Amino acid sequence: VGAIVDVLTIVPVFLPFGSAAKVPVMQRWVSTRYLRSVRVLQAIQVANDMMHVPNLSDFFRQLLMVMLQVFVSVVCMAGTVFNIEVLGEISGIQPTTVRTNMGDLSFVQMNYWIITTMSTVGYGDYSPTTQLSQIVVVCFIFVGVIFFGSETAVLADLKWSLDEGYGRYSAKSGHIVITGSGSNAMSPMLETLIYEILQGGGNDDRPLDVVVLSEEAYDPTMLNFAKRTLNAKFRHRLKLLRGNCRSVVDMQRVELSQCLLALILPSIGGPDPRKDDEHNILGYLDMNRAMPHVRLRLMMSSTSSEKRALDLGVPRQHCFALDGMKAAILAHSVRIKGFVTMLS
Repeated sequence: VGAIVDVLTIVPVFLPFGSAAKVPVMQRWVSTRYLRSVRVLQAIQVANDMMHVPNLSDFFRQLLMVMLQVFVSVVCMAGTVFNIEVLGEISGIQPTTVRTNMGDLSFVQMNYWIITTMSTVGYGDYSPTTQLSQIVVVCFIFVGVIFFGSETAVLADLKWSLDEGYGRYSAKSGHIVITGSGSNAMSPMLETLIYEILQGGGNDDRPLDVVVLSEEAYDPTMLNFAKRTLNAKFRHRLKLLRGNCRSVVDMQRVELSQCLLALILPSIGGPDPRKDDEHNILGYLDMNRAMPHVRLRLMMSSTSSEKRALDLGVPRQHCFALDGMKAAILAHSVRIKGFVTMLS
């Protein structure tokens, strides 16, 4: 976006209107350099992502960003309106006006006026003159106040819902779902797993997205990892959602039917590992029952939970224990090639 803004704003634009244009030749040079103020906001955002100022609280940091956004919005809007007013009406699209008691009116002017009236801005450049139109406008003002108030509340609720992770994921090229009792807290294992998926890609070298579905609220370390610690080029490919992996609705929200793989992870260091494993086993069974074609992998925190999962019908190739992985990794790391052959 910044590069496009630079290309469009460095060189002034000449508007070659037709010979019937009312705009003087000296006013046809339009400078859009004011749009480069967007780069200021982008630079501040990049600096905020790359460095942490310990003496600046989160409140003042957010306040600074809001002030910059207001400044950039005001500059861009003011510059756009200024250029349009300097150019005047473009030849060929002048609206047809009708003379009334309110003045010379057109359909565009009435749209402009009714929006400013319903939004309670009210510039006062137009006002109804007949009693009937005054009564109708009063009704429109009440409708506008109710409408804007209710729709603003709806948008605020939607924003809160999306920020809390109750949105949905739209499948793109390919994605992997991570869920289970251990998906809400950051751990070295989960961090390594996410990085491996984001950096590795699929079998055809397509970039893979990671969709995390957690029933519990994400802890601050997990949120900080997704928003700041994770490399900026990967952040848009990591989606944190709230929901129950046993719910069909939440399965649809994460596009489980289209995922390449779904991993159910245990809680590492939790207060009750056995209870977490039982919850994950039920989650696996429900997900497999609802969408049997999806590739599922279930990780247990102990070998005893692994045996319980196998007894409940989880295929052996789909289930493994964290304890067993630790022993296998240790055995593999200390393996000496040719040692058995030498002894024999």
